[in-house]
Amino acid sequence: MKHKKIDFHRLQNAEHFEFHADVLADIAATTAEALKSAEHCAVYAAAFSLEDGLVKQIRMDALTAEIEAADRSRDTIFRGFKSAWESAMNHFNPEVTAMARRLEPIFHTYGNVASEAHAKESADMYNMLQELGKHTFECDSLGFKGWIVELKILNGKVEELMRRRYGEQAQRPTASLREVRLEVDAAFYLLTERVEALALIEGGPVYGSFIARVNAIIDRAAGILAARRGRTATEKAKENNTADN
Repeated sequence: MKHKKIDFHRLQNAEHFEFHADVLADIAATTAEALKSAEHCAVYAAAFSLEDGLVKQIRMDALTAEIEAADRSRDTIFRGFKSAWESAMNHFNPEVTAMARRLEPIFHTYGNVASEAHAKESADMYNMLQELGKHTFECDSLGFKGWIVELKILNGKVEELMRRRYGEQAQRPTASLREVRLEVDAAFYLLTERVEALALIEGGPVYGSFIARVNAIIDRAAGILAARRGRTATEKAKENNTADN
């Protein structure tokens, strides 16, 4: 019994990752010892570990975009909040102006936090909001509660995203994903070819069952590729019909 073939380079990154993760999960359940391929399995697992790291790097890059978007939202809310306070400072009602002036030292101390680097802005925003929390009466009376709640949420979101990015940066690999994918594929082929050879020489249910399960994983991946080809063909046909009309 032989394993089926699959065109690995046509799999998208997530699909490629999932394919090899499924095979390695099956190896873990079967055990490398039972397959008499401990060294080959170790090489395969090590190559896949590099791919895992690069996939995390891609996710980290996506986190950077999320951080920038969250920071822009935070800056917009802060500027709106500060404008509301400045309006209160010039209010026609002297009681409103008096309450706004009691908050003036806080706004002057922290200045335009929206212009700061992300980490410093997060820290200063947190401290500023803590200080404003000591003036609940003024903030509630001036209608600032909603602004403060929203800033707390957005500041917390930026901080959480940055913590996640820092954690992934610590394990950031240097190899390119394309090169690592080729290494993983090569390790997969070496392993499956060895198992095929052992199945031919020794026989027994362990090897045959493993190859059958790998073939089932290959069939799932092939189904994904076939479905994509079908969608592409349909879309191309629609484009041609539109052009003809």
